Amino acid sequence: MYIHYDKALELVNDSSMIKRHAILKSVSDSYLKDQQFDNAIKYYNDYLGCKPELNSDDMEGLAKIYSKYADADEARKPELIGKAIDAYKAMADKFPIQSTYAAYQCATMNNKLDKTGEKGLAKPDYQKVINLLEGKADRDNGENTMLKYSYHYMMSNAFIYGKNKALAKEYADKILAIDPEYAPAQQIKELK
Repeated sequence: MYIHYDKALELVNDSSMIKRHAILKSVSDSYLKDQQFDNAIKYYNDYLGCKPELNSDDMEGLAKIYSKYADADEARKPELIGKAIDAYKAMADKFPIQSTYAAYQCATMNNKLDKTGEKGLAKPDYQKVINLLEGKADRDNGENTMLKYSYHYMMSNAFIYGKNKALAKEYADKILAIDPEYAPAQQIKELK
């Protein structure tokens, strides 16, 4: 199959019905499906380099490849997560409207390296999400979800690792203002 892709790439030009970037994306997707991550990254970078107008989804695609690679290669996980985070930050730089989402995804990536939250690796990115959304009056459901889970992380971190029950309860109050039925926040709120 990959031989046919390479042949198509040799034949394609600017007047072709199927564009070079579309073929490169298909090749990358195929390599990703086969878990040949280095090839998936190579072809995806080629795709990004020749697509005329990139959008945020295009840029997030590279981060997703690195994330999947990190899940499959424990030895290189920190390096690959770092590259996924860099891709999300590049997306936020190019598309500032995606800054909140990118920060949330960076926090999610850091959670892969710090599953218990003990190191607090995700804390700066969750705090950034809070800073960007907390005062926003017209939040949509997706933004409320990101804010709620950012608060949840901060609440858990304050309670478990900071041993700061009062701060954890402040975050619980903020969560309950968004989702009054959120059980973890209710449990923290009820602590004596």
